[in-house]
Amino acid sequence: MADEFRFISHLHLGLLTALTLACIFSAANHTTSRRKPRRENLPVDLSAWREFYEDDICIYNAAWNEFVPLLSRHGLALWESGPGFHSQPGGLPQPDNYLFLSANKVNINIRVNRFLVHNGLNNIARTTCGIKRDCVLRILTAGGQGVTVLRLLRRLSQPPESLFANNHILPLIDEIIFDDIVIGVFPRLLLDLDDALLPSNGNSVEDSLHMILQALEGITYLHDNRIAHRDLFLDNFVVEWLPESMDERSTVTRPRVYIIDFESAIEFPEDSLAHERLCSGVPVPPRKIYRRQIPAELESDEPYNPFQLDIWQFGLDIHEYLYPTGLSEIDQLWLDLIAPGPGDRPTAHEALLRLDGYLRKTPPSSLHFSKRQMVQQTNNI
Repeated sequence: MADEFRFISHLHLGLLTALTLACIFSAANHTTSRRKPRRENLPVDLSAWREFYEDDICIYNAAWNEFVPLLSRHGLALWESGPGFHSQPGGLPQPDNYLFLSANKVNINIRVNRFLVHNGLNNIARTTCGIKRDCVLRILTAGGQGVTVLRLLRRLSQPPESLFANNHILPLIDEIIFDDIVIGVFPRLLLDLDDALLPSNGNSVEDSLHMILQALEGITYLHDNRIAHRDLFLDNFVVEWLPESMDERSTVTRPRVYIIDFESAIEFPEDSLAHERLCSGVPVPPRKIYRRQIPAELESDEPYNPFQLDIWQFGLDIHEYLYPTGLSEIDQLWLDLIAPGPGDRPTAHEALLRLDGYLRKTPPSSLHFSKRQMVQQTNNI
C-alpha cells in the first residue's frame, strides 16, 4: 500500500513538473516570439514625444503600443486610452504605500480609475505579476536628451538619499530600456497639489498650510543638494490623499507631498560657488512656445539664479490659490515669494522656517476654516 502511495505521489509530482516546464517553455517561446519596438516608429527625442499627444491620440497610441511587448516582459500592461484620459476597468489596485483613498467616498472610483494625460511623455500601466499596483510611465531619455535628469533621479531614488525623511522626490522605482529610450516607472498618486488646494475639496486652511510646509521641505532638500527644479508649479507636486477636515475628521494623519517632473531640473557641481550657479533662457526652450508664466529676470537671455526662479514659480501658484488668507504673516510670506526682485525673495529654507514657526505658535482651531470662509473674512475687513 505504501509503495502504491509513493508511486502515485511520484507520478503526481512528475505530472506537475512536466506541466510547469511546459508552461515555462511556452511562456518563453511566447515572449521571445514577440517583436521588439521599432525605433523608426517612435519620436526622435523628448521634444517630439512631448508634443505629439496634442496632435493626434491615434499617433500617441501607436507610439506607446510599440512598447507593449517590452512592457509585458516587465510585468506591465497599459491602461485603456481615450481622448484626454486613460481608464482602468480592472478594479481597485492593492495597497503599495503610495496610493491612498480619502474616507469621503464621493467620486473615489472616478479618481482611481481615470488618469489624465497632459503630453506624449506620460502613460500609465498596471502590474500583471505580484502586487496589483498602478504605475506612471514617463519617457526620461530619447535622442540624447534627458541623460542628466536620469542620472539625478537615479541618485535621489537610491539609498541613502531615498531614505531621508525630508527627501520628497517621488522615487524612480524601475527603468525599462530600449535603445536610446529609458522609460521611468513611478508610483501613482491620485492628486496634484493644485487640485488638492481647490476649495471644493473640503480642506481647511490648516490642511493647506501643512501641505505647503511639506512642499517647502522638499524644495529645501533639493536646493541644499544644489538642484534647481525650474518647473515648481503646483501641478508638479502630488499628494497621497485629501485631508478634507472641513467635511469630516476622517483621519488624524497627514498626507505626504512629493515632487515630480524633473525634466527641466539642473544640478550644479559640489565644488561650484553659489554665485556661479546660474542659468539662462526659459526652462523648456524655445522661448516662443514656452507656455508657463515667467518672472522679470527671464524676460531676457541674461543669466539668472534658478533657485530664486523655483521660489517665484511656487509662490505664484500659492498666491493664486491661497491669497489673501486674512492671516497677516502668511499673506506677507506669499507676497515675498513672488517679489519682483530675485534677491528680495526668501530662500526655500527661510520660507520653511517662517511657515513652520507660524504653525507652531498658532492654535490649530484658529486655522479651521475653508477658503470660502477665508474670502468672506477678507471681504468683511
